[in-house]
Amino acid sequence: MDGVLFQKLDLVNRNLLDSMSEGGTDRTVFSFGTAGFRYCNDLIDYLAFRSVIFMSWLSNRIGDGFLGVMVTASHNQLIDNGLKIIYPDGLLMDRSDETVIETFVNMFDLKESMEYLMGVKSTTFTFGQFNLCVGYDNRPSSIRISDMIQSTADSLGASVFNIGLTTTPFCYFVVERLNRNSQLNGKIGELNDLYSEMIFGRYLDLTNGVRNLNNGYEGKDEKLIIDCSHGTGSIILNEWVSRSDCRGEFEIVNGNDPDLLNVDCGAEYTHKYRRTNLSLGDRDIGVSLDGDSDRLVYFKMSDGQLEIADGDKISALFVLAISKLIRLIGIDVAQKAVVMTNYSNSNLGVLARELGFKVETVEVGVKYLIEKSLSYDISVSFESNGHGIYRVSDSLRSELTNKQPEMTTEQKLYCDILLFQSNVT
Repeated sequence: MDGVLFQKLDLVNRNLLDSMSEGGTDRTVFSFGTAGFRYCNDLIDYLAFRSVIFMSWLSNRIGDGFLGVMVTASHNQLIDNGLKIIYPDGLLMDRSDETVIETFVNMFDLKESMEYLMGVKSTTFTFGQFNLCVGYDNRPSSIRISDMIQSTADSLGASVFNIGLTTTPFCYFVVERLNRNSQLNGKIGELNDLYSEMIFGRYLDLTNGVRNLNNGYEGKDEKLIIDCSHGTGSIILNEWVSRSDCRGEFEIVNGNDPDLLNVDCGAEYTHKYRRTNLSLGDRDIGVSLDGDSDRLVYFKMSDGQLEIADGDKISALFVLAISKLIRLIGIDVAQKAVVMTNYSNSNLGVLARELGFKVETVEVGVKYLIEKSLSYDISVSFESNGHGIYRVSDSLRSELTNKQPEMTTEQKLYCDILLFQSNVT
């Protein structure tokens, strides 16, 4: 590394360590959790600085393309913040790289820590070829931390696409799409349109198809009330709903308000305390997101009591629906699984086995569920708290898409429903 550049980085490193000490924060042993780092926000500047250097090393090891980082602390209180690091395929880091970044950030001497990095798999730093996508949630500290990421990346000669205020799923989506098509770099409008069409546009197409099969039934008395936990989910959802003709079907509540982020609302509050601050009619369905919209639980009122569909019940609904869709389409999918944790409801495993699904049990952490799900053509993988993913493999998607011209109108619709997937990670 260039000596002048190292001196500049070393000065920043020492200043960040000094600021932690001056703020009364003892240096701690940092741990990379199930999705990334998450601590009081005054510690995240140092971790952001170090993480960018780590990602520069990572880009040299895994090749060209975009990496990503989302600045968020999900359902945590406002004073906290965190970092989620995203691989080029739009997924989380593997375990071996988590060990490397943990070791790197806990070696506070920059020279020593960079020598460690260069010794891992004999990697040599080459700055200036590093592509990074950055997003952040609506916490007051998130812009400051994003600025630290930007300035560090600039020092390293990296190219940064800052997508700004957003949700975690959208940030993952953008990283994956940029690695498919680098021409989308910087084109936030086109990426927004692609994301909207992939999820909301397809949703409208499929619900219209179902209505046609059901002789135009509209479900006029039913409404989905979405609790956005005063996070960034409301920004995307309000835009989608405003551009459609289904305003009466949705109500977006607890919108973008950082001062109230995750306060007595959201997925964590609903799931943990079995409460909601939403007013539901008898036929209404509620859904609570968390602050960065990568987690959800459903609920409704039943005989005056709140009935919650957590991750286990969501998985069960997927299993029932998938089994019926496979039968209606007239196909056989041997490689299908439910991935759960030791904290999942055991009845989910019983139901899944009865319907021909393999049941896999992994340790707690959505990254472990996703890792296991990649071995199957169809997989349903949710933690009880609502973090999870429904996934269809590329090979099965291609096979069914090629068969669709031979299908009846009804079979094509059922196939489209089966292939409709929305990742919540």
